[in-house]
Amino acid sequence: MEKTAQATLSAPITVQGKKTDILTLRRATLGDDEDAMDMAISFNRGNNPVTVELCTLSIVTGVPYDVLRTLDEDDIGAIRAAHNSLRPTKPKKKEEAETATATTQGEGSTASA
Repeated sequence: MEKTAQATLSAPITVQGKKTDILTLRRATLGDDEDAMDMAISFNRGNNPVTVELCTLSIVTGVPYDVLRTLDEDDIGAIRAAHNSLRPTKPKKKEEAETATATTQGEGSTASA
């Protein structure tokens, strides 16, 4: 699975003093998700899923949250598509899914996921 993806914007933005119309996103970690929630809470918007999503996108692109908020829906859509391309995909049919089975040592019980 790819570790980065790119999104092309309709117009350049300035990030860290440089103009660019191509953003590189990296895969988010669980820590990034926690940091995004903390960031949204610091904005008093922890209950707003769009704010949490923008915070995550800010973290994985390196683009400040306030800059992402200025982008139009087409550009945010391109960033979302790039971000989603980095996520693992689920099988479409239940029977295609792998079933993981674990045995608890000494107890002989099993669990499936």
